[in-house]
Amino acid sequence: MIDNFVAGSIIDMDRNNQNTMLNTLYDIVYDKGDNGEFVYLDKMIEYMEQHIELYSDILMLGILTSTLPYKNRLHNRKKYFDRVKSEIIKREGSKEIDSLLYGLE
Repeated sequence: MIDNFVAGSIIDMDRNNQNTMLNTLYDIVYDKGDNGEFVYLDKMIEYMEQHIELYSDILMLGILTSTLPYKNRLHNRKKYFDRVKSEIIKREGSKEIDSLLYGLE
């Protein structure tokens, strides 16, 4: 199960320092993925999908980017991708959505 402290820390960093947030996120995802902890990553994606309105576009795209190498092992990633697409369209419109998400599915 996703550590609530980790999730809360990422949300706080997303609001205050996006570079630190992305570095922390990538470190966590790559560490878990490289150690075969796909259940953890899948739960993290599920949690983030359920709370997507809390996250910036940068964080949503960071999750998609960092989990891309493990996408075939993450059952919740496709649903998360679809939700990110819908959320960005809702926030920003659909004009740039295809180029923004290109290669991340």
